[in-house]
Amino acid sequence: MSPLSSNGSYVLDYESVSPLGVGKLSHWIGIEEGQVAAGELKRISTVGLPVTVGAEIQDDLSGFLESEHDVIRECSVLDRKLELLATAANLATGRFSEFLDAVDSARKGIILGMGQDVTNVEKIKKNINRSVILKPSDAFRFLEELNNNATRVNMVMNPIDVSSIYLANKFGAAAFQKTIVTACAASSQALGYAARAIRRGKADIVLAGGADSLLNVFGIIAFTKLGVIQQPKGDPRWACRPLDKTRNGTLLGEGAGLVLLASGAAVEKNGWKPVAEIVGFGNSLDGYKITAPDPNGEGMRRALKEAAREADLQPGELDYINLHGTGTRANDSVELEAVDEILGSEESPIPVSSTKDRHGHLIGAAGVIEFNTTLGAMENGKMPGTINLRNPIEVPGLKLFSEAVCKAKLDTCATNSFAFGGVNTVIITKKVE
Repeated sequence: MSPLSSNGSYVLDYESVSPLGVGKLSHWIGIEEGQVAAGELKRISTVGLPVTVGAEIQDDLSGFLESEHDVIRECSVLDRKLELLATAANLATGRFSEFLDAVDSARKGIILGMGQDVTNVEKIKKNINRSVILKPSDAFRFLEELNNNATRVNMVMNPIDVSSIYLANKFGAAAFQKTIVTACAASSQALGYAARAIRRGKADIVLAGGADSLLNVFGIIAFTKLGVIQQPKGDPRWACRPLDKTRNGTLLGEGAGLVLLASGAAVEKNGWKPVAEIVGFGNSLDGYKITAPDPNGEGMRRALKEAAREADLQPGELDYINLHGTGTRANDSVELEAVDEILGSEESPIPVSSTKDRHGHLIGAAGVIEFNTTLGAMENGKMPGTINLRNPIEVPGLKLFSEAVCKAKLDTCATNSFAFGGVNTVIITKKVE
């Protein structure tokens, strides 16, 4: 555990919306009970698609959006990110307000990690009755009609910023607003940069997190073409097998998460009781290939080293690591080797797991949901295992396990996010005395 520091960056509260549950308690119960959200997709038509399974949020979210429901749905006409994020924000409003109301608007900031806007073909067909573009002139008319049907989305310069501007207005945050789009590392980077902004005195509170969904026609086809998802043979619950020698692809999902961070000075002044402290943030680029990690894992190693150095950690001192662990052939073995070299210990192997086989790969929201899952593990003293692990990749300094949860004393934990484009992010978190 770490003592309270006036220049530290502390987690006050967090919220999760995932295929395992809408709300952080529901999500954690899903983790604790060993639920797996993989199944046939129901919210979109999968006719003709090469993959018809995913980890889908099947709850009706309209009840969580209150009076904003119609506006949010209109803003989300092209994809689902804003709807998911607004759900998380409304779920958290009552709890977050205690902290946010105590800080001047000029000292509150927003940093989100979001997925790239992906056109939802089914919604376009429904809204503008056009499914085929035959020639360039048709394409221009198509875009004009699309803009007319997404007026609210185009009220801002960059549609990617809609969600962060929405949160800034909702919570009265006037210090700064930023949106990061770096695929699977986006929301982890948002958390890391939020922590740095607080340490540098740029704000007293920063709301960080992200949202994403690739459960649409374009997302499924793109990831199939990249060779990172496959139609499972048999039970879809086994579609994703992270860290397993038989792994052959990830599981697409959707979700949103928020984390409320505060400075140590604000925590002391207001007598708040933080959940944990972000003590390490490592970030690097592979500079190798847009759709695959460097097979030598050099970029991963640099991010792990930077986070460990910032947290003043030595090999073997972590209690648990939530790995990126996509279940793809390219990622898992490289990640395990990098983590083992930098943080592992043969004398006392570090427990590691990936929870993507349960809630799916949430791309832009993956980092924050897995960070929140790790916070839940620290609060409850239970590590989540890799449910579908049967033939583990062997690494001497790490302990892989498949139980739903294992009881453990968790004081210092890490979360990895390694994205397309070779973006590598590591967050290290400690409990607070």
